[in-house]
Amino acid sequence: MQTFRSAAHPDGRSAAHMHGRALVRPLAACMLPVMIVTLVAVLEGRRILPALAAASVGALLLSSAWVHFQLRRTPAVIYVTDGYAAVRSVWHVLQGQRSGLNWMPVLDVRERSSGVRATIGYESFALDEADWPDHGRLIDALVNALHHSSRSVAPEEA
Repeated sequence: MQTFRSAAHPDGRSAAHMHGRALVRPLAACMLPVMIVTLVAVLEGRRILPALAAASVGALLLSSAWVHFQLRRTPAVIYVTDGYAAVRSVWHVLQGQRSGLNWMPVLDVRERSSGVRATIGYESFALDEADWPDHGRLIDALVNALHHSSRSVAPEEA
């Protein structure tokens, strides 16, 4: 079994650190319209404080939900063996889940301009070269697994 870690892997950082780091851009994107509307309302002389508080809370909740979704969807580790691969998201790594790898067959590996799109089981992953330090070895392992997928048996739960 080969193990490949992405640049998004927590590497011992806390869940709060990873969540906070991922929250910066979505929070900025959600707060920008709130701040623009607030500026216009203040310039018009309207009372805005209650609406600003509610909109700020809404923006924080929306961006936090988006970050939760992104951390669950971003691959941190890919395990590859003959014909099969298992993917752990950043969220699963942060939760410390070490058992119960969900081995799925490698169904497709296609080149793209910035890397490769790999279909593992029912999911498709964009594996950009910038996000995977061992990108070349990862692609070789996935292509090898793709060629072995029809004649191998899924590994036992790790």
